[in-house]
Amino acid sequence: MTKIRLKYVTENALYDLKTEFENYKEHYHDMNNEWFIEHLNKINGLLDSGIECDNFIENLNYNEDYQISDFENTKIIYSALKDLDPSTASDERLWVGLAHSQLWNFIKYRRKNEIESNDGNKIQNSFFFMRGNKRSLYVNCISRLWWTGYLTYDEGAEDPFHLTEIICKNAFASTLLLVSSNNFISNRKIAKGYLMSLKEREKTEGKISRYHFVKAAKYLNNLGSATLLDSLDYIEIKEIVDEVLNNEFGVISNS
Repeated sequence: MTKIRLKYVTENALYDLKTEFENYKEHYHDMNNEWFIEHLNKINGLLDSGIECDNFIENLNYNEDYQISDFENTKIIYSALKDLDPSTASDERLWVGLAHSQLWNFIKYRRKNEIESNDGNKIQNSFFFMRGNKRSLYVNCISRLWWTGYLTYDEGAEDPFHLTEIICKNAFASTLLLVSSNNFISNRKIAKGYLMSLKEREKTEGKISRYHFVKAAKYLNNLGSATLLDSLDYIEIKEIVDEVLNNEFGVISNS
């Protein structure tokens, strides 16, 4: 597979794109990003990040069913950028740079309806972080794929993305926001135990609802204020969530 080096925008370019959005808005409807590339090059605002990876862009999934493509693209993007550290992956400049350059076509596909609506807020949310840095990581249609992979990747498992699927196929955007808004989710070990319990219940019952996610997350958040959840391993976390869900929804047959 060929290699690529990711682009990012400078702080000055990010400021320019945001503050001059109304003046540039019409170009977000362009079929290609030639205008933005020319503009950013003119102000020396689009630079080489030095991050080299496999060319995942040519493998991105453009299925009309976003439930399918979000899951597939989470696997594709995280697999290619697994070595990206969380600090770099939290930098808006990287994702904005990709959105205006190498991943322009992907944004135009994934946010087609929002862009065509000509709603300024929806267009800005498609290309920038507009809801605070932490929340935006899980809202931006590119960064959220990497962060979903980061939180759910189960290294060593036969299918390391087996926990990713449970989020992607259960109202991905709203479920991811729910999960990411909880304090415990920054700990991947806790996230793993939480999701494993939900996956086991789904496998047995056939389907789970948003309320399953909410009930378990709320309990862990409350427990975290009195218990050092970080000191527990993922199996212990799973057992805690199992008990919560069993009490609320009934004991599943293989519990």
